[in-house]
Amino acid sequence: MRLAVETLVPFSTSEPSLFKRNQLEPIKDLKLLIRDYAQIAHNAITIMINLTASQEDIRDALAGDDKFLLDMVLKITTDAERNADSLCMLLTNLSKSDILLDHLLPLERKDPPKSLSTTNKAMDQLMAVFVKGERGKWNKHSDYDYLAYVFGDLAKNLLPFTDHASLPRRLGVTLTLKNTLFDTSNHLKLLSPPVSLLPYLLMPLCGPDTAYTIEETEQLLSELQFLGEDKKRERDTRIIHALLECLMLISCGSREAREIVREAGSYLVVRELHVDVEDEGVREVCERLVDVLQRDEAPTEEEDETKQKTLEQGISSLSISTAAKEKNEKIEKAEDFDDEDDDKVVEIF
Repeated sequence: MRLAVETLVPFSTSEPSLFKRNQLEPIKDLKLLIRDYAQIAHNAITIMINLTASQEDIRDALAGDDKFLLDMVLKITTDAERNADSLCMLLTNLSKSDILLDHLLPLERKDPPKSLSTTNKAMDQLMAVFVKGERGKWNKHSDYDYLAYVFGDLAKNLLPFTDHASLPRRLGVTLTLKNTLFDTSNHLKLLSPPVSLLPYLLMPLCGPDTAYTIEETEQLLSELQFLGEDKKRERDTRIIHALLECLMLISCGSREAREIVREAGSYLVVRELHVDVEDEGVREVCERLVDVLQRDEAPTEEEDETKQKTLEQGISSLSISTAAKEKNEKIEKAEDFDDEDDDKVVEIF
C-alpha cells in the first residue's frame, strides 16, 4: 500500500484528471488514508495538497465534507500526530473555497484534550493549538504555522457578517475575528487590501454622524463618513466588547498597526461610543483603548539616531561658537593692549 500511494504522488501534479474518475472515487479513498500509518497518510495528504492547489472541484468536495474536516481537526490537534503540519497545509488550500466557512464554523469536536481547549468548537481548538503549539510546544513534530493562512483567509470571508441582521452571525463572526487577532504577525496583512479589516470593525460601533464636526469627519475612513442620522449602532454589549477587544489587540500588536488604527479616526468612533453606552464593562474597554491610541509614543530607533545626530550637531555648533567667542575676546584684548602701547610716551636717550 505504501509503495502504491507513493507512486501516485507525481500524478497529482502531472495528471490531476486521474483522481476525478467515477465522481472523485480516488479522492474518497485518499480521505480514508489519512488515518493510516504515518508514511502512507503523508503521501495521501501530499496528493490532496497538490490537487487542491489547482483543482477547484476537488477543493470544494473536501471543504464541504464535514466528516473529513472533523478527521482533520482530530489529527491536527493530537499532540503526537506526525502529519499535523501537512494537514495544516491542506486546510490552508481548503480555506480558499467559499464553502469551507459554512462547514468549519459550526463544526464540533467533542471532548478535546483539557490541556488544549475547554470548548467543543473546532475553530476554537484550531486557534488553541496554533497559539499553544508554536515551535513544537504542543506537538514536537509540528509548529502549526500554516494555520495563520487559514485564519487570514477565513477572516476575509467573515468580514461582511460583522454588520449582519442576524445576532448569532454577528456574535459568532466577531468572536472568531477576535481569536484570529491573537496572532500579531497577521495584523498588517489583515489591515491591508484586499482584506482591509478596520471598516468592518468600526462600522458596527458607529452611530449617527451628527456628533462629528466637518474636520473630524474628514479624519474618518471614507466608509465611515456621512452615514446619516438613521445609522444604528450595535446594541449587543457582547459584540461591542469583542469589537473593542479586536481593536485593542491590533493596537497593542505593533506600532505600525497602532498608527493605522489611529489614522482611521478610531478615537472619534470610540469617543462617541463611550458617550452612548451605559455598560460599565464596555466603557472601561473604551477608556483603555483611548489610553493606547492617545498616548505619546516612545521614540523609534531611527528617531533616536536622528535626535542623537541633532544633539551632536548642536554640541558641535556650541563648541565652535564658544571657541570663536573666546578667540574674538583674545583679539579684542590684544587690540586693547596695542592701544595702550600707542598711548605710552617712549623716552629716547
